[in-house]
Amino acid sequence: MPPKTRNTSDSVDDSAVTLSDIAVMLKEAKEHRTRIEFDLGKSLNLCHEKIDDCVKASEAQSKKIQECLDIIAGLKVENNILQKKVKELEDKLDEAEQYSRRSTVEIFGIPQEKDEILEDVVSRLGAALDMNIDESMIDACHRLGKRQGVESPPGIVLRFVSRRSKQLLLKKRREKRNLTTASMGLSVSNPIYINDSLTIRRRKLLIAAREEKKKKKYAFVWVQDGRILMRRESTGPIIPINCLEDIVKK
Repeated sequence: MPPKTRNTSDSVDDSAVTLSDIAVMLKEAKEHRTRIEFDLGKSLNLCHEKIDDCVKASEAQSKKIQECLDIIAGLKVENNILQKKVKELEDKLDEAEQYSRRSTVEIFGIPQEKDEILEDVVSRLGAALDMNIDESMIDACHRLGKRQGVESPPGIVLRFVSRRSKQLLLKKRREKRNLTTASMGLSVSNPIYINDSLTIRRRKLLIAAREEKKKKKYAFVWVQDGRILMRRESTGPIIPINCLEDIVKK
C-alpha cells in the first residue's frame, strides 16, 4: 500500500505570512511613511513660518534700535551744542559780574565795632597806607554777613567811585608789607588783607589754583584786575587761569 501523501496546506502554519499579507503591510507602511512625511513637511513649514516671523520681528527690532541710536546720537550732538551755549552764557555772565566789581575790594581782619561808621574805618585804613580816602571816593561800603562757626570778624566790601582809587589802594597795600590793625591805631594787632572782589566762580578757581600751587610747588598765583594768573617757574610765562583745565594742563 503506497504511503499517504502529506497535504501541503496542512503543513502551513496558521500564522504564516502570505504575499498578500506582505503587500498589505507594505501598503500600510507606505501610507504611514506618507503621513509621517506630510506631518514632517507641515511641521517644517510651520517652523519656517515661525523663523520668518522671528526674522521679521528681529529686523523690526533692529530697525527700532537703529532709530533709537540715531535719536541718541542726535541728542548727544544737541546736548553738546547746548552745553557749549550754556558755558558761553555762563562765561559772559561771570565776565559781566566781575566787570561790575571792577572798582570793588574786600577787606578782612578789621574788628567790628558797635555803631561803627565804615566810611571812618576805611578812612583810617587809608591813612595807615598813606592814602587819603574820603566819602566822595566811596560808592558803597558794608560788612559781609557773619559766617557761622567763624570767629574772625566779617569782611568789609568797599566799592570806589573810580577804578583808579581801587588800584591805588591795592598798590599801597602791596608796598606796605606789615599792615595790621595796630597801624590803624587799634589796641589789637591783627593782619589786614585787601583783595580784589571776585565772583563765586573765580573765588573757587583761585582756591583750586592755590591748592595746585602748593601741591606742585608752583612759583606764583595772584589776582590782577579780577583775573587769576599763575607762574609755574619764577621766570616762566604768565598763565591766565580761566577754568580748571588751565590749572592742571601740562
